[in-house]
Amino acid sequence: MMILSEDQPNNLNREALIIIVASLQDQLASVQSQLDTANTQLADTNHQIELLTEQIRIMNQRHFGRQAESNLTEGQLTLFDSFNEAEMTADENASEPEITEVIIASYRRKKNAWKKRCGPGWTSGPNYRAFSFGRRTNQALS
Repeated sequence: MMILSEDQPNNLNREALIIIVASLQDQLASVQSQLDTANTQLADTNHQIELLTEQIRIMNQRHFGRQAESNLTEGQLTLFDSFNEAEMTADENASEPEITEVIIASYRRKKNAWKKRCGPGWTSGPNYRAFSFGRRTNQALS
């Protein structure tokens, strides 16, 4: 393509100007067709992105969302079928057994062996410090 200055188109004959205008129209048409194909590709890509985003949203909802028992496949057992089976087979008119109170006598712990061995004031003095840390010192032995 040649670049014309401002005075050159005035000096050209009519056939040359027609050829230049025709070539410019061809270039414009080719650029327009390229733009149209790029726009259709962009629209297709945007549509595909929307579909994939929707698919990811649905998959996340299925994986992390609430699950209803109606979504179970035919013949599949649930975790709580064995618990519900007892309730389903129970007789509704059956009488409830009486609840009886059982009183358990209080329990008293035995005295600690260290308390028996060291005497009533065993929590004070050098023996307590020595045995409280799990090691014996010369003070405790004396």
